[in-house]
Amino acid sequence: MKEKIKSFFASADRSSSQELSEKICLISNDPVVEGVLSSAGGLLAVLDENRQVIALNDAFLRELGIDNASEALGMRPGEALSCVHADTGPGGCGTSQHCSTCGAVLAILSTLSDGKPAEKVCSLAAKRGGTLMDLVLLVKTQQIIVSEKKFLLIFLQDITKDYQRASLERVFFHDFNNMLTVISGSSELLLELQPSKIVNNIQIISQRMRKEMELHQSILSSGSVGYTKELDNVHLSDIVST
Repeated sequence: MKEKIKSFFASADRSSSQELSEKICLISNDPVVEGVLSSAGGLLAVLDENRQVIALNDAFLRELGIDNASEALGMRPGEALSCVHADTGPGGCGTSQHCSTCGAVLAILSTLSDGKPAEKVCSLAAKRGGTLMDLVLLVKTQQIIVSEKKFLLIFLQDITKDYQRASLERVFFHDFNNMLTVISGSSELLLELQPSKIVNNIQIISQRMRKEMELHQSILSSGSVGYTKELDNVHLSDIVST
């Protein structure tokens, strides 16, 4: 009797060598799956019910830095991508204490459970060639049926740069708004104590800059190149004077 491997999260069960070979043969001879793998952009792989890779496209191979697909077959996604937690669980990828918050594992388990497509964001720490790198992946999963057997398509999109840019934008806007608050507050106080044209101009400019910042934040957060207009009455003399 096969000994049951413990797991802190997802099942640790794996397909036997014979089962894996049969599944690989079945998928590799299916023209529809072959067409999807050869035409789809991004990282695409086919998993079995034990979350093991049984087919993958060329983009995935390039990401892994290997030429022979057989080197990745039988692995789970985290193991193939060199996730630092893939070897810490008792049964490999998906079985460690860290895996309960992994977007990739959650998406896979969701689709395996109800057969419905799932989409999650996965933050992955990968160690390759002795170098530790942080990756953010958008993970999409879709169930497929081949010869009355259930398999899983998993699509991975690298959105690391998008997340890094978003983080930098949040820090920039936060710091800049803080500085504008100080300038605006100080100019208002100074205008009361020592009113002058220069101080008045500083106050007007700081208010204008705040509105500009709010506009850019609104555009970036909505992902739109446009904005909602806000109508207001403005005297021409005010525009000329500033």
